Amino acid sequence: MSKGGHLTRTHVSDGSRTRQIWFRTSPAIPFLQGNTADLWAPPTLLAAMRRGGRLVFTEPVSEDRRSGMEQIQDLMTSWFPERMQRVEIEAPQPDSNWLRAWRESRRSKEQLRNRGSIACFTGGVDSFYTLMQHPEVDAVVWAAGLDIPLAEKRMLARVRRQNRESARQAGVGFVTFRTNLHAYLRQSNVWWGKEGHGTALATMGMLLSPLFHTLLIPSTHSAEVDVQWGSHRLLDPLWSTSRMRIVHDGGVINRAGKIIALADHVPAQQSLRICYSQFQVDNCGKCMKCLRTMALLAGLDRLESFPTFPALDLDALAAVELKRPNEFLGMRDILKVLEDSGRHPEIADAVRASIAGSAARDPLNPANAVNNGQS
Repeated sequence: MSKGGHLTRTHVSDGSRTRQIWFRTSPAIPFLQGNTADLWAPPTLLAAMRRGGRLVFTEPVSEDRRSGMEQIQDLMTSWFPERMQRVEIEAPQPDSNWLRAWRESRRSKEQLRNRGSIACFTGGVDSFYTLMQHPEVDAVVWAAGLDIPLAEKRMLARVRRQNRESARQAGVGFVTFRTNLHAYLRQSNVWWGKEGHGTALATMGMLLSPLFHTLLIPSTHSAEVDVQWGSHRLLDPLWSTSRMRIVHDGGVINRAGKIIALADHVPAQQSLRICYSQFQVDNCGKCMKCLRTMALLAGLDRLESFPTFPALDLDALAAVELKRPNEFLGMRDILKVLEDSGRHPEIADAVRASIAGSAARDPLNPANAVNNGQS
């Protein structure tokens, strides 16, 4: 993306230093004129909860944003009591002009409907599944700097082309941003996966509120499992405001089910990208995420239909180390599909070996009961 367009930014001080959070948007996206405190509330709330104390805004915060932030604090402090502290939220009282504009935005239901909906899209399994299941979506959005660092210019250019083509094939619009929000959260000691990435997506949704009324965030996990994660069925909707509804989508099905649904989906076959281990190619074929996905595609006799993946190395699959609860859950879901089909016992054996070799971290292993919370 060029360096033109609107630069939307704010400055955040923690008492010892001041940092900037910014989004650079396309010229086609109307600049967000109001509710700027609502816009920056998600990332600054988590950063404040990590350090404790107060969160002070220089502009008014809407009633629905403030209510959601209180519920988010309840949830995050219960999930991460040793990392997150409740903070006092302070903001100036709105003047008559601010209140008039905010109340008008709540009354404009017809205008809300006309703005349409947009889905987050990275080109991964969850993104493709949400796009496939929601033909009513008007556009998808992807931000450079969130899943891929801004310094990886070649990878960013390639993924931008791929995602734009996927949007074209689906017949929807494609919106792109550049942002340093991931870096800001990392510098604030907020974990990206377990705590912060849903916050970043919700902020992006608010920035899009002049054009869209609903943002779909593809689910990482199914509703059957309760994994504490930065994007979660209980957490995402709490970031909603009267101007932007945030929807946690796709939790009715697990990752294995999504892969099965996408196995014959041509756009996914052409550009599925699930790897974040390095940024030289779309999928390294060696990390846990790659091997897990490739195992199921190979078990479905579809891996060769996905040219963004190399051939499956069974020895590497058997040796892959599982570290987090969600990694064990995903691998077990895939093992069940392989066992039920009975077509590729050699792949199932390799998956079992991976689970067995990681037993010391397995949250379902009774011997690890004391350590489950540390996985």
